[in-house]
Amino acid sequence: MYILSFAPILFVFYTVYSYCCKNTKKNIKKFDDNQPDLYEFELYNTIFFHDTTELHRIDYSNSVKFYDKETKIPLNYEFACEYFVVTYNYNYVEYKLLTKPKELSFPIYMPDQLKQYVYTNCIKEATLYQMDKNYNNKESVMDNFIIQTYNILDDLLQFLGPNYNFYEDLNIEMDIQHFVHYLYAKDPFMFSESDLSNSKFHIELCDTFSNIVILTDKLKWNPVLQL
Repeated sequence: MYILSFAPILFVFYTVYSYCCKNTKKNIKKFDDNQPDLYEFELYNTIFFHDTTELHRIDYSNSVKFYDKETKIPLNYEFACEYFVVTYNYNYVEYKLLTKPKELSFPIYMPDQLKQYVYTNCIKEATLYQMDKNYNNKESVMDNFIIQTYNILDDLLQFLGPNYNFYEDLNIEMDIQHFVHYLYAKDPFMFSESDLSNSKFHIELCDTFSNIVILTDKLKWNPVLQL
């Protein structure tokens, strides 16, 4: 008698339990699903420069999203291009690549080239030093040779790339001189044309632990923590 009176309640509990279990199992993702990591590259534009002058610009207004297929991007320029800057997006983060004229392949990185660091040695400060042109010390920066300093952290970080190493793993070298010329093209009020020809430029990078690296020629950075 008592069992029969509780039967409707037990039936309701069983129905709810079965529904919950069924939907929970649907949403469980196993670690051995063998599904590729989702990533997304999107090409924005390519700008061609000679010294500080912008020569030509290609905007990819109907930009194509690439996933795992390498694609050759036609540049088709017929002018004295010294370097070009590519702006692209990787997983909703904007990056830039500065390189000398050559064929452009996109995406910049293939899936197996993207690194996952346990800990990334981050750049916390980036200072551009405008130095007297007679200054030749590449190991340090001496105050009496400094003409002006500039905080370039935001601009510099865009060129680090997804692997946080200025594309060193792709054997791409980014000249500091070209980078400075790009800064001037972007902001002509940063310094004058005469400053570019009559000064030397060094970059000082500082990490989380206040370790300092002086760059005088190429943009370089080791993202692996150094103890």
